[in-house]
Amino acid sequence: MIFHQNKHNGTKSIPAIKRRPCILLFVGLLSGFFLLSGCAATGAMVLSLNQSCRIKINALCIKGSCELTNGVLFEQLIILTKDSAGLPSEYTVTARFACYNPGTENATMYRPDKIYFRQPNGPFKWSADTVNISYKSAGRNRQIVSIQQKPEHYDEMFILNNRQYDICPHNFQKDTWYYVKIHDQRVAKTFLYIDRNKRFHVYKVNIAICPV
Repeated sequence: MIFHQNKHNGTKSIPAIKRRPCILLFVGLLSGFFLLSGCAATGAMVLSLNQSCRIKINALCIKGSCELTNGVLFEQLIILTKDSAGLPSEYTVTARFACYNPGTENATMYRPDKIYFRQPNGPFKWSADTVNISYKSAGRNRQIVSIQQKPEHYDEMFILNNRQYDICPHNFQKDTWYYVKIHDQRVAKTFLYIDRNKRFHVYKVNIAICPV
């Protein structure tokens, strides 16, 4: 660092050309501190919102405060391995069934807080297909391991099947796991387990992201 003699009081000071980088560095560090603090606060707020996003599933319907406007998709699983929390980590999807907005004019105004399995859901319709696709968990996401069978027209998020149903075409099986897809940005993934007594157990993994 270079100093020079001040003509007025004889003390040493940093020349103007050398002060500027130091000032910029200080401002940068201070801005970073507030940005990180804001991120932490935002993350806490998002986490709080996550806790308010609830999902309940029973033999009659799926309901809760999570977004159901874009419907729901279920995947029936064969479990290969589980993680330390007892949730499926590697599994094969064998059947899919979904209820969502078919794109009609009336459906765009329909905002359900529950979707029934054994009775009509207004303009929403059910569809189904059969697949044989293996996955493994990768953090909040999952990766395809192998594809043994899938429809000619396939999409992971939607069932591209022209046949539609007013009620769910699938019967839930006891002692079986299901992967549940809900189009709500607060939810990373959801599993449903139906035990041998046909009781429904929901396991939801939330997601909290600090926006940039």
